[in-house]
Formats: sequence, C-alpha cells, structure tokens
Amino acid sequence: MNDLKEKFEKIKQEVFILFPPDSNKKEIAYTRRNWIFPNHFNPMIELVEDMCKRYKSDEMICKISAILHDAGLVYGRTSADPKGHEERSIEYAKMIFKKYEVPKSIHWEIIGCIKATEAYAEPKKLNEKIVRTADALSQFISVHFFAKAAFSGDWNSYSVWLEKKARNNFNKICFDKERERAKPVRDYILSAIELYRRHNPI
Repeated sequence: MNDLKEKFEKIKQEVFILFPPDSNKKEIAYTRRNWIFPNHFNPMIELVEDMCKRYKSDEMICKISAILHDAGLVYGRTSADPKGHEERSIEYAKMIFKKYEVPKSIHWEIIGCIKATEAYAEPKKLNEKIVRTADALSQFISVHFFAKAAFSGDWNSYSVWLEKKARNNFNKICFDKERERAKPVRDYILSAIELYRRHNPI
C-alpha cells in the first residue's frame, strides 16, 4: 500500500508537468496546470478519498485513475476539440504503468475507471462508479463551471454548454448522497439560465 502511495505522488507530479503552465490558445486555456488542478483534479481526489471510505472501495486505484483520467486533454491532442481524450488518457496511463511499475494486477481496474468517465459509459464496478461520480461532482462543488466562462467569448454558446454540462454531469453521479449534494447547484444553474433566456432569448 505504501508503495502505491509513493507511486501515486510521483504520477501526480508527472501529470502536473504534463499540463502546461500557460496557454496562448483561449479555447484550451483550461488545460493550464494552475487552473485544472485546483478546479478539477484536487477536488476530485478529495471526493475519491471520501467516497472510498464511505463505500469501502480501493482508494489507491481510484486516486490513480482520477489523476490520469484527463491526461488526454493534453497528451496526443491535436485540435481544440477534446473529443477522444479518454482514449488518449488510457494511452498515457499505459506509459505511466510501465514507467512507474504500477502492478499489472490493477492495470485493467484503472483503465476501466478512466473509461467510466466517458459521457455515456455505464460503470458496473464500485471503483468505476466512484471515479465517474467524483469526476462529475467535482465540477459542481468547485468553481469549475463558472471559471470556464472566462474561456468563452460568447455568452449564448457558453449558456448552452453550461446547461448541457449541468444536466449530463448530474446524470453521471452514481450515488444518492452525492446527487443530493449536487442537486442544489444543478437547480441553481438551470434556473439562472432559464431566467437569462426569458429576458434574452437565444
């Protein structure tokens, strides 16, 4: 266990370095390490720790999965469209497994957890449900959704994106307790967007 904890810290630092310190391209500015770590990765890891204790799951598998699940937002990316980033994250994870000698017995567990963060995935295993939930819930409890407004030059298109994300992310949450935590934020976002559209139809 201690060995895996040490590997996790090294992998986390590796991913930190993977993400750029800055980006001149507005459409991918959210991949800056000083944005994505405090607004997504770190809250997600805290949620994983909490849920693994509550639901009696494997904390290290879930934490390693959490830190690797969005690596494809940078690794192998060739366009502004993030489509396919989960598969690129898996490619990156396989390199990390080899570099840090992550036990082969958990490779497919981690890959399954990364796949579980895909929008239309249907996780079956507890670890997969925890990582999927942490990915979605972290965006409700941090300023993630609102910070992304800074990267949009058009409020109307951002409001469409935000409504879709609020609905889809809520549906990704696999546990009642975590859905209860996200629901007031989701309801506020949808209500605020409805009010905006009533006064300024798209």
